[in-house]
Amino acid sequence: MLHGHYTELDFVCDTAGGCADSIVAKFPRIWYAKKKLPKGVVIVQKDTSKIVEELGLCPDFATFYDENRKYMVDDSLSVLLDRLLQQKGMKRAQAIKQAELSEAYGYQIFSGLRVPERKKLLCLALGMSLNLEETQTLLKCAGYAPLYVKIPFDSVVLYGVCKGLSVMKINQLLFEHGLETLGW
Repeated sequence: MLHGHYTELDFVCDTAGGCADSIVAKFPRIWYAKKKLPKGVVIVQKDTSKIVEELGLCPDFATFYDENRKYMVDDSLSVLLDRLLQQKGMKRAQAIKQAELSEAYGYQIFSGLRVPERKKLLCLALGMSLNLEETQTLLKCAGYAPLYVKIPFDSVVLYGVCKGLSVMKINQLLFEHGLETLGW
């Protein structure tokens, strides 16, 4: 039997595509892969658009909630940050330095003593080299709006995230376009 030491698993299936109950194994949500998945097994996840579609079609919320609870995010910001660090193979000090945050402030964020403002959280996402999906999840977890391409500030940050730019380079782009920077 398999045990949950895999990347954010909801369930796994054989590569033949079958997901019958006899071959589906449920796992706890643990992000760091300590072991490889057995040959012939792949990760299957339900994306947000599918969950939203099911919400609209479901006759009552209790049924929807019971069927989709395992896909919902319920981690605190500090837990999510630690999982992302582990996934990226980074240390807190490295992420804080690359985010261009003060050491004391950065450690307070990671320990859960402070919830940073949106711009500081974006700096941390950039310092951790998070991809767009990870950055959006981080923002939502902290209660902030995800980046939105039609907002000039957000579009520059989105560009930077997608291109893997540093905080300094994104600040330069923001300044060049007459926008407020991420700050220091």
